[in-house]
Amino acid sequence: MAAVRELRRAAAITLSLLVVLSASCVAIGVPLEKMLSHWGYAWTREYPWYPYWRGALVNLLIWLSGLILESLDLREAKYLIVASAVAFIAFHYASVVACAQAGYSVRVLPLAYVIESKKVPGSAYHLDLGQVVALVSAAEALEWGRVVRRARRSKPT
Repeated sequence: MAAVRELRRAAAITLSLLVVLSASCVAIGVPLEKMLSHWGYAWTREYPWYPYWRGALVNLLIWLSGLILESLDLREAKYLIVASAVAFIAFHYASVVACAQAGYSVRVLPLAYVIESKKVPGSAYHLDLGQVVALVSAAEALEWGRVVRRARRSKPT
């Protein structure tokens, strides 16, 4: 029984890594931003953070799918959640670094980051999904729901 469990675990880890790696490689090369916003327009923009944004978008969708599978009690989905979270965080912060290298000022705050252009006055505040994904994934890995349910049961009424 333990051998079957270990084989199932190894297969889930391998499949999770394969899905994340293959989707990331494909996403980097496919111009998703053109399909989502510029499709049909004669002009297009190319920014240096687009490949990283593509990888982040695809891994965010995989991460959300993993959370849905986990909510349906598919325990092996936790490996997909962790693998896609790590990939999303890497791509997300790579895109933030690419913004900084392109001449924008970037400040990371708790649960947010601020981008300022040297050409245009003002600041743009963004929810830092890298931090949000890390926190939610950590809570899921620690089986936060089980901890909360256990606390509720032990609470006297």
